[in-house]
Amino acid sequence: DWEFVLIGPVVNLTESLPHTNNIRFMGQKEYEKLPMYLSGWDCAFMPFKARESSKVLNPEETLHYLVAGCPVVSRCLEDLQTEYGRSGLLKFADSAEEFISHIEGSLGSKADPE
Repeated sequence: DWEFVLIGPVVNLTESLPHTNNIRFMGQKEYEKLPMYLSGWDCAFMPFKARESSKVLNPEETLHYLVAGCPVVSRCLEDLQTEYGRSGLLKFADSAEEFISHIEGSLGSKADPE
């Protein structure tokens, strides 16, 4: 019942990712157009691949999502947990089940843009 919209480069991964009718790979978009896309999202998610180098990421898009009022579900990244973990601004997941649970819990909780 969900549609996933992925914006940005997907380097060397497109063949290993699922291709179904509810997953859209939009590619790189102009920075100025991101608010338009975010305004239609119910939840933002950051499903980073689990690897050593991703443990210390603090992706810039986190702030874009939060400013747009989108609830955010992310893989457990050390930097994000340190910066946002106590505030409750982000939900963290390491399994598909946790992602599903947090996304379902976030639906309907997007902040009013006003």
